[in-house]
Amino acid sequence: MSRPLRLSLAPVHRDQGTWRAVLQWLIRNKLHVAACSLAATWAWSRMMGTPLLGVDLFVVPVLVLSIYQWNRLNDVLEDAVNCPDELAAAEQAQGLIRVSCLLGSILALGGALLVGRAAGVLVVLMGLLLGWFYGFRSGVETFGLKRLFGIKNVSSAFGWTLMTVLYPGLHSGAGLGVAFWVAAACMFLAVWTVEVLWDIRDVRGDAVAGIPSLPVVLGVPAARRLVHVGNLLIVALVGTAVLTRTLPGIWALILINPLLTFVWLRFDIETGRGWSHLLVLMQTLLLFGLGVLSG
Repeated sequence: MSRPLRLSLAPVHRDQGTWRAVLQWLIRNKLHVAACSLAATWAWSRMMGTPLLGVDLFVVPVLVLSIYQWNRLNDVLEDAVNCPDELAAAEQAQGLIRVSCLLGSILALGGALLVGRAAGVLVVLMGLLLGWFYGFRSGVETFGLKRLFGIKNVSSAFGWTLMTVLYPGLHSGAGLGVAFWVAAACMFLAVWTVEVLWDIRDVRGDAVAGIPSLPVVLGVPAARRLVHVGNLLIVALVGTAVLTRTLPGIWALILINPLLTFVWLRFDIETGRGWSHLLVLMQTLLLFGLGVLSG
């Protein structure tokens, strides 16, 4: 096995430049994750050829940002081991985080109510509840969906699929054809594999906190094999759809994502926190690129 590469996003000193401090702030506050949800919402709509309400480019990233910010306050035991500097920053700003999460949730629901069909609003509400119940805590101990073996990764993948694929379509009244089901399956599997990669990265802290993640319960080698299985399913699904001309050839570019996660495993860089942030940024660029090329 090759020696793991390291990409550090450690606290930035003044002489390292303002741009790195800004990048660290954006990543620490999960804005890169919100940008990824924005890119996914826009790209999937373009690839499926379905209408997208302008307000949904606000609703989805704001809701995703609120959920991810909220969970910064809930992962106390595991983050104390995995990323103590990020935990300290979250606890220092917990009042602001709580207010911004509440405000963001209200604005997202309000935006969904402004226009579009009621079915879309129900999906937003479901996504909000799923995100909030993913992890909540009593004292320093985390409860919720992430305490359930297997459900932890499935709930995250399902939530992303709900918000970036199902919600925009239902909100605009678009039909759910073959492209929708392929997009939903690809989004689910892509998020699921990344979530397992993150669990491999966080295995030490999850074990201390008693979180039954796949790497904690099955071991890291088994979790790595499961990522490969998820990638193969994406390849099989997209390959079949393109080769049978069920979907246009542009969909084959989705296969860049399984290639990225394969590279992360091949060079043992899934354990580095900086590399995991880089993966999200690269996936965001991939999604934006798919959206542009689908025009």
